Amino acid sequence: RQVFILEIGVRFSVESQNKELYLSTYFRAPNSVFRTDILVSMQIKGLLFDNDGVLTHTEHIYYEVNKRVFDSLNIPYTKKDFIEHTFDTGLASSGWMKKNGYETKVIENFVRLRDMAYRKSIVNAETTEPTARPVIKGLKEDYFLCIVTNTQRDMFLHTHGNDEMYQLFDEVVCREDYENAKPAPDSYIAALKKAKLEAAEALVIEDSPRGIEAAHSAGIKVVSITNPHFPNLNISKADYHINSLTELANLLKTL
Repeated sequence: RQVFILEIGVRFSVESQNKELYLSTYFRAPNSVFRTDILVSMQIKGLLFDNDGVLTHTEHIYYEVNKRVFDSLNIPYTKKDFIEHTFDTGLASSGWMKKNGYETKVIENFVRLRDMAYRKSIVNAETTEPTARPVIKGLKEDYFLCIVTNTQRDMFLHTHGNDEMYQLFDEVVCREDYENAKPAPDSYIAALKKAKLEAAEALVIEDSPRGIEAAHSAGIKVVSITNPHFPNLNISKADYHINSLTELANLLKTL
């Protein structure tokens, strides 16, 4: 007698460190059993957005302020240094200074002067990506929307607190909400917990190498977008790529 069996279940993938939904079909003959697994893609329910470089453009201002303060302290500093500690390693300027042997009191003085100067520079600046508002409004009804940023919450609110677009997001994960910065996965794991989603149900939108690494380490697929102020970042490891946020809705229809 020949028997066909259909099994539906969830298993844990060692490779992706994530739960996977699968269908298994069995063909059972008297002396043998044949099995075929079909991996079923889980529906995307949540979109996790990096902020700077995706929804807003403050990083070039941050670089200019950093450069100005470093110059005033006679500390050599280049755009290459900024790209390294901001986009590649996640050290931040204070970590970069520590790595290069500067004393704690020098670092603390720099951070104090830099933060004061940055707050003044950003208060009247129009930094929101022009295409972001209509795109986020269009996605709001169908997806859980979350921002995942390395910025402290008070600075985030200082910069974006009066922007109505940010009221459309269901959650904002700031630096105080997780232990280790990108490229560690902590920030995106925290976002998944807030959204109550599995990694396969989420999609990350990122512009930096360390952000892409962080998302992948959390088991989440990534859409990369080119940062217009830093267009040469290596974002080749993303799963998908768009040239503009306006392309995101069409990409989602294909997933």
